[in-house]
Amino acid sequence: MATVIKKCDCPDQRRCRHGWVVRYRANGRQHEKTFPHDRKTLANDFAAQVEHEKRSGDYVDPKAGDVTFQTYAERWITQHPGADNSKTTYRTALKHITPAFGGKAIRKVTRDEIRDLLLETMPAKPLGASQIGTAYVLINAVLSEAMRAGRIRANPATGIKLPAVQVAADFTMPTRKQLDVLAEKLPADWALTVWLMRGCGLRIGEALAVNERGIGGGRLRINEQVLDRPPRLGPLKHRKPGDSREIPLPAYVAERIDTHITEHGITDTGHLFRGRSHEYVKYLSYYEAFVNSRDKAGLPATFTPHDLRHVFASVALSNNVPITDVSRWLGHRSVDLTYRTYSHFVPNAFDRAREVLDTEFAELE
Repeated sequence: MATVIKKCDCPDQRRCRHGWVVRYRANGRQHEKTFPHDRKTLANDFAAQVEHEKRSGDYVDPKAGDVTFQTYAERWITQHPGADNSKTTYRTALKHITPAFGGKAIRKVTRDEIRDLLLETMPAKPLGASQIGTAYVLINAVLSEAMRAGRIRANPATGIKLPAVQVAADFTMPTRKQLDVLAEKLPADWALTVWLMRGCGLRIGEALAVNERGIGGGRLRINEQVLDRPPRLGPLKHRKPGDSREIPLPAYVAERIDTHITEHGITDTGHLFRGRSHEYVKYLSYYEAFVNSRDKAGLPATFTPHDLRHVFASVALSNNVPITDVSRWLGHRSVDLTYRTYSHFVPNAFDRAREVLDTEFAELE
């Protein structure tokens, strides 16, 4: 039973300046909370609230919520069952969250602070919609887990609406000269990655894991990718171990693969890229080399390896290659994602539809 007392020996406790103490037991431990000497009503209300929450099973130990948001988020990311790439994405998002309330106890994080970060601070940097969305997913997931663990009473991030955005790909289309310089300025045994991403739409990790056994007949078959932390081979994104994906292999990419094998060889397991400090290539090492090469090619600082994948998709779609096929080659989870990202590259079907309908009607007898 919660009791309201004073710990002093003053003869008239109603007039002394010592604070009121609410003493109670919960979760097998004794707790105390102090109120000012002239706030006995608040102390009584708190004692009644504690007893009600204990009976209803809603009691939350305030000290359980003293862990900082950053500490709890880092633990959540470490225990997350997703792929290493997803964990890396969440760690990047946490860097944007930490200055706002990363050092604050999770029980003290407010809805207003979360809204200010997502709807004002991050857009003003500016950061893209996907980065803001990832930050919200992380905040909501961490606080939801804290609530389920009995560390906070409610999740203040629940139901926050982010502005509706178009997911369309926004990227720079490099010229042929820029592509040549981009490949030329990379370490020689990595130059081929530019053409694999640009010509076959591979992700970085997929390009670094290409195997000679998957090349032939005008097709490129892949069934693994390089994962980070630590560098190793793993299944394709959205696929089970052993699942593969086949992609058209342009002649210019096939020629560069032959040149690469002649000049640099392959590993004992047939992989095209040998790696440097590990058996497989580190993302960080590759990205640093890519940035240096990108600057020498005169491409903007926003240009990333993933932009080469966007080029592949945009070239195919703008030349009437069916979006269902492009989606499959890209390895998207669904064609809906492909459409939302690249629909502005799909030729307008209205004129073609009118032409077909008029022709069909004119040929009616």
